[in-house]
Amino acid sequence: MTGKERLINTLKGVATDSPPIWLMRQAGRYLPEYQAVRAQFERFQDLYTNPKVAVQLALQPLDRFDLDAGIVFADILTLVESVGLPVSFEKNIGPVIHSPIRSSRDVQQLHAMSSYSDCVYESISLLKTKRPHHGLIGFAGAPWTLATYMVEGKISKDLHAIKKFKHTDPKALHALLSHLTEALIHFLKAQAHAGADLLVLFDTWGGTLSQEEYVIWSQHYIQKIIQAIDPIPLFVFTKNSAHLVDHILHMQPKGMCIDWTTPLVDTYLKTNTRGICLQGNFDPSMLFGSEDAIAESVNRTVAKLPSHHHLIPSLGHGITPHIQPDKVAYFIQSIRQAFQTHSKKN
Repeated sequence: MTGKERLINTLKGVATDSPPIWLMRQAGRYLPEYQAVRAQFERFQDLYTNPKVAVQLALQPLDRFDLDAGIVFADILTLVESVGLPVSFEKNIGPVIHSPIRSSRDVQQLHAMSSYSDCVYESISLLKTKRPHHGLIGFAGAPWTLATYMVEGKISKDLHAIKKFKHTDPKALHALLSHLTEALIHFLKAQAHAGADLLVLFDTWGGTLSQEEYVIWSQHYIQKIIQAIDPIPLFVFTKNSAHLVDHILHMQPKGMCIDWTTPLVDTYLKTNTRGICLQGNFDPSMLFGSEDAIAESVNRTVAKLPSHHHLIPSLGHGITPHIQPDKVAYFIQSIRQAFQTHSKKN
């Protein structure tokens, strides 16, 4: 069974020989081959705005590891630049927007999607021709998360700017979220048209909201996206979302990604009965441990699961820069072996 077949069958709830595996940030700074390419370019944007380079980077983990799917190499803030707000990536700081959104006038000056994001579609199309037997994953940032970056300018510990904005000018913030939602619908549909088998919506900052706030500021807009792009399969990942599981399930996405703060087995019992896929949720820091410790953690978790239908075992967040690639390979191998053993027992 090919990786693409594993992914698509899992989305349908059809039995597979092994659950599909892909990892957040599987292409990235922990790989020496990535660092070799990165050193050739001054700006981070230069990596993903050039489709040939983006595909080269997306292929690196597929060449190195036993993965079932590739992820287009891009950034969630690609869409922010596409609607007219320049972004810079600064060393030891991260993304910075020097002209953040702070008023309704700022929102009104944003425009519709530009051709800036065409590089993402081109990368997906090219990657599909290079790896036809792998699944292909596209992604975007959720409206609330993109708005947080756009209002903050530079992410602060307490997210003071976005919290203030939602109270001082909620109408303008809703206008911003509506604008982003419409742009995201176009962006995600175009990725699927280019060849993505699965789309993931990253709501990195959604977990900072209370349940009541989440409904107003995030869930409402994600729901619109899910309905607009149906039947294209969309997963929703909300960091620190243990208190939001039922709200996310209520939106009926094709899948839900969780981090290690949300119980895997309890959540799987909820998602599987609804025909919703679940992805997660090992803590990436476990990869700093020994191979024995990695295998023990994987085996212990897999043994608790009643089945692997609608399941994508994975890390609960992206691979961090100082992880050794050999540990990633061993983690993937451990998952394969654990599910093979578990299937024989059942």
